[in-house]
Amino acid sequence: VTVIALVGTLPYISLQIKAIAGAYDALSVDPQVVGAGLHSLDTAFGLTLILAVFAILFGARTIDATVHHRGMMQAISFESVIKLAAFIAIAMLAVDIISGLASATDTLTPLRLTLVPFSEQVLNTSFFTKTLLAAAAIVCLPRQFHVLAVEGRGNELPVARWGFPLYLLLFSIAVLPITTAGLQLSEWTGNADLFVLFLPMQNDQQLLTMLAYLGGFSAATGMVIVAALALSTMVSNDLIFPLMVRYGRDREGRELHKRLLFIRRLTIVVLMLLAYGYYVVAGSGKSLYSIGLLSFAAAIQFVPALVGGLYWRRGHRHGAIAGMSIGFLVWIYTLLLPSLASAAWLPQGFISDGLFGVAWLAPQALFGIHFNDTLTHGVFWSMAGNVLGYVVFSLLAQASFTDRLQASAYVDLHEAEPGRLDHQLSVTDLF
Repeated sequence: VTVIALVGTLPYISLQIKAIAGAYDALSVDPQVVGAGLHSLDTAFGLTLILAVFAILFGARTIDATVHHRGMMQAISFESVIKLAAFIAIAMLAVDIISGLASATDTLTPLRLTLVPFSEQVLNTSFFTKTLLAAAAIVCLPRQFHVLAVEGRGNELPVARWGFPLYLLLFSIAVLPITTAGLQLSEWTGNADLFVLFLPMQNDQQLLTMLAYLGGFSAATGMVIVAALALSTMVSNDLIFPLMVRYGRDREGRELHKRLLFIRRLTIVVLMLLAYGYYVVAGSGKSLYSIGLLSFAAAIQFVPALVGGLYWRRGHRHGAIAGMSIGFLVWIYTLLLPSLASAAWLPQGFISDGLFGVAWLAPQALFGIHFNDTLTHGVFWSMAGNVLGYVVFSLLAQASFTDRLQASAYVDLHEAEPGRLDHQLSVTDLF
């Protein structure tokens, strides 16, 4: 799980680096150059180091994985309010622009003009794939799971049940006028990711431009800090610390604490540099949403084991490991490697001709089956291999008494007497 989360989150962090670098260059460089998707690598590298320092200062003060970072959560809550306020303010500007455009015509009202870019959208496989990925990401992304499971105090659900959907609804409504107004721009139309900056800039709204930049910057820094904190904890506790205990000389005491804290901070720096490397190699020419969906497709590999562990008694750790491993390898082959090939770091023949020139091994047309979009293709095959591996290896595994006990603890919560477990024991179960 740690390896999958680490590799799968790198594109997501590079997305934030790209967003901040693009926004900064839009304010300080020629906006039309930035609109064409060209960003300064020096800007991105400097911002990467700054984000690494922020993540260390906010989240790497102690090695305790269960400590609550109250200050960090309050800062993220505050930036969420700033982000929402900035987005709504830009949406109001977009509504004003659309109203002016509609008044120049006799056939379109502001509402009809707002919905024009969305009139040809249809419910296709791509739509359902992206919806599934977004729903799974709410729980399965490392930063989301960290906030839910570690930072949660247990009393947030009554407000979160209506507050979180309302928050997302306001953003979804504001997207409509911003998209329509952005598409009407006479210039800077090359990069839709920066519509929220280009709209106030073109209308000489300097205060609103700065508010939009602060909203985007605070949102990106919050996501990067929490993601780096969660991943550094997983890497240090699940990969490095076991090796230190087994092979290290200092197995206890303050020296081990200092060393592990240093490793966690170093992990954050290395993680940020790796994310910057992906941005340079494959992410600088891609849209933000395409990079994010790549990470979502990696995070969804946790879903079969997560759901099966709660509802399927026969689910076994062998099946979970096999399913996630198969799904992760298929994700690398069908989604990650093609993203590198499209950036000229792998030969294009790998995509069209397949591995070793075998046509049915083409990463975007496995077994000769084509989908409407490459994302759906990769998600389908990775999840198919994941679910199949989870089910088959779980059924083949020999469940021990501990396995059956754990299954009852999760699956049988609805029983009237959850403490009563009727299991047949063998002699080996007693040892």
